[in-house]
Amino acid sequence: LDKASSYARFRKPQRDFYKERFVLQLVLLMMLIFLWNNISGGGRSFSASLSANLFSGRQVITVVVILALIVMDRGLHTWHMTSHLRLHASAGELGTSSNGASVLNLDTLTAKEKEELASRTLKAWWFRVLLLWAQLLGLHIALIWQWTSASIATNMDLTMFSRGWLVFFYLIYACYLVVTALQLKYDIHSVRGGLRLCHSTNFWPWLQFKMFDAAPFMQEFRVLIDWTVTETAMDFFMWMKLEDAHQNLYKVTCDMQARRANEKNDRGKRTPLEKVYCGVVGVFFLFLLIAAPLLWFSTAISGLLVSNPVVAGRRGSGFRLPPCNIGLPIRGRGECSNLQEDECTLLWDWRPRGRCTQSRCILFVMHGVEHIPCVAQDYRSPAELQ
Repeated sequence: LDKASSYARFRKPQRDFYKERFVLQLVLLMMLIFLWNNISGGGRSFSASLSANLFSGRQVITVVVILALIVMDRGLHTWHMTSHLRLHASAGELGTSSNGASVLNLDTLTAKEKEELASRTLKAWWFRVLLLWAQLLGLHIALIWQWTSASIATNMDLTMFSRGWLVFFYLIYACYLVVTALQLKYDIHSVRGGLRLCHSTNFWPWLQFKMFDAAPFMQEFRVLIDWTVTETAMDFFMWMKLEDAHQNLYKVTCDMQARRANEKNDRGKRTPLEKVYCGVVGVFFLFLLIAAPLLWFSTAISGLLVSNPVVAGRRGSGFRLPPCNIGLPIRGRGECSNLQEDECTLLWDWRPRGRCTQSRCILFVMHGVEHIPCVAQDYRSPAELQ
């Protein structure tokens, strides 16, 4: 009876809302990136900022904060889940958690190890509670400050519903906080390993896995965070290989099920038409991809090329002469800067034969009332002009 009672434990109902919370976080992140001017009530649009290669400093800081919250939320979720599974493993049970961590038999643990495991689980839960409260207070403080500053700037009494996109952002964030609080109410009883999206080969889980797999750096972030917060004997590279093996097996399973579903169409040998458009055309394309650059940059096709010799050309150079006085003969074309008669900038057009173009320089008097044309003469070189 004592042994049986030692195995009995009270556990909360099991619900895992991490996928829903992660989707809400991605929606918040996309809104901050693409709809910042609608949320903040000013600034450039996303297309204008992208064209100018310049984003608002407040926008960048807010996006970085949301990204940091996503990373911390994933780390605390994995930390709490793996510790909780190890702590509440029933006697005689030996398996793996959803992240590959070993679920040990409690009878093999000493009292000190059980105490450390319980302390680790409690710390992870309290960190999640503190992160939830920090987001709740930070969100309302930021929104109240935003509405107050906008009211002071416009000298008008603005209400919460004066900005539709800001209210929508607030509602999405409130839904995320509600789902996070609901996750703390339930327990996580994970009995299958690997990525949660790989647990079913139905259409919608498969489509979600494809979207997750196509997103840049998403897989690396998840695997690196899970390995960091999980007690394991594997190094990071072995952990990554295990994740890749699991997901590759999931892809092969989906392919084999799709082939089995189309078994009637796949019976028998391949048709000659499929051999032509998939085999012959593919081999020809690869051969052309390798041989075409070699042929193009060689003399093998020199007979097909047309010569294009250069028969004439023109050189140009420019230099600045010292300030000229009114009435001084000048060759070339000049401009007076700031309407001052003692600062004339000359732009030379030097030809190979050593003669300047026919032109004249008009010098403006400071008051801009009259102008005096310079005498146009021919000079053989700039040295003769000086």
